[in-house]
Amino acid sequence: MKAESEGLEFEYSFDNESDVSDFEIEFSVEISEIIEYIDLQEDGFYNETTDTLVQLVELDDFEDIVYTIENISNNLVHHLSIVSTDGVFSAGVYLSTEFALVNGILISPTQIKIDIGIHGFNFTEPDSNLALTITLDSELDVEYEEDEETEDEEDGRATDESEIDISLGDYSGFFSWIENVTVDGVNFPVNATPLTTDEEENRLYLNYPRGNEIIHDPKIGIANILKNLSTIFFEDIPWIALPDVTIYELLIVSGAVLGVIGVLVLITRKK
Repeated sequence: MKAESEGLEFEYSFDNESDVSDFEIEFSVEISEIIEYIDLQEDGFYNETTDTLVQLVELDDFEDIVYTIENISNNLVHHLSIVSTDGVFSAGVYLSTEFALVNGILISPTQIKIDIGIHGFNFTEPDSNLALTITLDSELDVEYEEDEETEDEEDGRATDESEIDISLGDYSGFFSWIENVTVDGVNFPVNATPLTTDEEENRLYLNYPRGNEIIHDPKIGIANILKNLSTIFFEDIPWIALPDVTIYELLIVSGAVLGVIGVLVLITRKK
């Protein structure tokens, strides 16, 4: 993660080395601008050719990144916090080596969660909206594809998400986002413009309603490399038959089982 004059940039990579193959996928996601615009088409999307650009605020000046380790539900979660020098933009980045529930969102060890915040934006027009510029890039010959169903949705770890797949061979990375944004405590739909691809960059805009406090939750990660949780938890106990539950429910059940075991151990020790 880098905070420089070009914006807030995340560089993500995955290497898979074995005796028979050596595979790598890498890509970057850059958050670079906040755009205030008049939605002339009234479709909820920022269109460079038809809408009126009111002001463009470049994210190019940040405070130092603050790094902490937090204990969240008995998981050690790494937290990187960064704020623009004017306090208007913030990003809280979370990653964990275990599955962890962070602010109501379940994250896996192969992804990071980003809490994006826009605070007290100085609107200069009374009827304007905001758009956040997202740029995707890779030095490899990857393919970009929009997907309305994410891997987390398929595996029961999330709902109401969309994403951009960044694929190369059998592996793929992703930039995903929740399809609603919290504006002054109220949820609204997030409109994402279709990905624009040209020779220089791949760009989309996340569009938000106007408000004083705007909070949104994207994620970045690698897909299709996690083992099924039932295999991780019970691969050495073949006689256990698991019910058809979601991964989120399985984590709750596992936590409850561990809690019961802890109580039993405590009682035994007291005796």
